[in-house]
Amino acid sequence: MTSSKSSRARRSRSARLFFERPRKVKEEFQEELGADEIPVLIFEPSEAFGVAAGLAVRGMVSKRIGLRLFAEYNYSEPDYRVRSVVDIQDGVAVPGPVEEIVKVDFSYVAFGASVSAMLW
Repeated sequence: MTSSKSSRARRSRSARLFFERPRKVKEEFQEELGADEIPVLIFEPSEAFGVAAGLAVRGMVSKRIGLRLFAEYNYSEPDYRVRSVVDIQDGVAVPGPVEEIVKVDFSYVAFGASVSAMLW
């Protein structure tokens, strides 16, 4: 099961690279297509449940200087439908049928600190 999940993650990562960097169209075809760059994949996110929680503690170091420590957690795992571009019409990419559904994990934990100064 682990190898299946890791191969799916690799495919997702390579698909993301194609999507984030549209491919250049040769100059001879730019006028016909109406675009100089086109995406090769289209990602369509679905709605997903999400949760966010955090905790912060602030203490005064002196009369005018404060220190805050915080931690937060965010959870979201939406499904993305991956489609290939099958045609370009009037400079707009036309998506084909859904090829794969990829679950993307946007969950993260953050820790930090900040210093605040009271002016009066």
